[in-house]
Amino acid sequence: AFRRFPQGESLRRDAFLFGSSQILVGNRGKCSKGDMKRQTDRNVTGFFQKLLELEDPWQVVAVELRDEDRSVGIEVEWPASYKASCPECGRACAVYDHAATRWWRHLDTMNRTTRLGCRVPRSDCPTHGVKTMQVPWAGPNSRFTEEFELQVIEVLLLARSQSQAAQYLELNWHQVHAVQAAAVRRGLERRDTEDIARVGLDETCAAKGSDSSKVRSVPSCSMRLCGKAV
Repeated sequence: AFRRFPQGESLRRDAFLFGSSQILVGNRGKCSKGDMKRQTDRNVTGFFQKLLELEDPWQVVAVELRDEDRSVGIEVEWPASYKASCPECGRACAVYDHAATRWWRHLDTMNRTTRLGCRVPRSDCPTHGVKTMQVPWAGPNSRFTEEFELQVIEVLLLARSQSQAAQYLELNWHQVHAVQAAAVRRGLERRDTEDIARVGLDETCAAKGSDSSKVRSVPSCSMRLCGKAV
């Protein structure tokens, strides 16, 4: 459950945390306390809207600062007045309903764990039926934003193991491994092998009685294609 930001805290303190204290001080003699709070709400949500680079009509509607676990929750919304695009064909369709709130881990904000929350609309497509709309900040079925997944890959390149990367990112081993596997899968899908003129073949056996595996290497470049022997 989100509370509209800020609530129950000092306006000046929250404004200082999010860099809008100058706006509040400049308007202190001209605005009532209610006007100042509304202005602060707009400044904070607008600030995160720009950081996330969300395109219309996606909107940041609430931000929650949780001191108990040093986290930031950002609520994103698709306005009800807009149609939802079908993830299968891209057709603009009527909104059937909204799914339950989902959360995606995002890049930290001032060393605070940050998550995006959204009740994603479901499109009512005449061809494909009711489908959950694809969000622009994450891939299908992922619980991490694309920017956070990129950070995970960068940490993996520097870490000695997946366990070490998971500890640094405050994730578990399975989450880190899933991000790595998805990145490898995307890389293989983008790989172009049409210009390969020569392929070298070798065969190895890991242990007695095991299935041998073929290692196919391309002499003219550093690319390697691995696969099981038939």
